[in-house]
Amino acid sequence: HSNTSFSSRSAVVGTGAKAGVGVWFNHNHPFNVAGPVEGTPTNNNAEIQAATRAIQQARLAGVRRLNIHTDSQFMISCITEWIRKWKRNNWMTTNGGQVKNKEQLMILDETLQTLDAVKWTHVRGHMGHEGNECADALARSGAAM
Repeated sequence: HSNTSFSSRSAVVGTGAKAGVGVWFNHNHPFNVAGPVEGTPTNNNAEIQAATRAIQQARLAGVRRLNIHTDSQFMISCITEWIRKWKRNNWMTTNGGQVKNKEQLMILDETLQTLDAVKWTHVRGHMGHEGNECADALARSGAAM
């Protein structure tokens, strides 16, 4: 069966920068996630970790097909376009540089293989989209942990 997950992130830049991960399934849902980003607290790292957590939570709930709504076009492009080329190219970019967030992307790619299907849906951030706003609130509280 299918389930919908909204993943988002929040980052606070500056001295002692922190970022959080937020995953929202529904109001008061037991699989909602709010937590700090592991490693470098960047927006992209947070987005990758949020998507990974959404898939892990779905798997725990017995979901095999997942629709992830995210406001990160970067995240969607990483998974649907660029990752295949990076893997073929030994995780190097087309201009010969190392792929940023390689370790987190490898974990996400491996986690994706545990579900039958994942659909990526882009939503515009901070436009009143309920799931995105709720995931963002979870991410902000995760950054404060």
